[in-house]
Amino acid sequence: MSPLPDDNPGHVGGLAVEVRPGNPETRYLIGARLRVAGQLLVEVPVECEAPNDIAGTAAEQTRITAGRLAFGAAVRAAFTQHSPPSAAEFSAVVVRHHPQRDEDNTWQTWITAICGTASSRANTHWADQAPLAGWRPTAITSIADTTIDTPVRYELCR
Repeated sequence: MSPLPDDNPGHVGGLAVEVRPGNPETRYLIGARLRVAGQLLVEVPVECEAPNDIAGTAAEQTRITAGRLAFGAAVRAAFTQHSPPSAAEFSAVVVRHHPQRDEDNTWQTWITAICGTASSRANTHWADQAPLAGWRPTAITSIADTTIDTPVRYELCR
């Protein structure tokens, strides 16, 4: 059971997932209690908001598909401009983003845009040519942040 009363950005200020060997453990650190303790290697601002991952109607799915195409292109362009180090040098990603509706339902788009997908054949997926294709982070955090200049900013850390 989740301790959150709803998915309103006022309640969901940050979410994190970290993968570690050993016994499973779940801890909720929400909003101001969430701290990122990695060494920042590069920041990559993206000039496009990511669409929500969950469609309620066919029309919304069409809008999401178009939004993912635009977001994927913006991510590829941003990473080209900011030359991140080799993926072997970092293990974690922080996704800072402007507050948006159901932001916890946007993780698939945020992460697939940088890591790509293993199921695409013949370059037909919106995230083909992802800048970190094949990389699998061990820690992922998303933080709603009204102070950033762009709708999304990726921070790659070790």
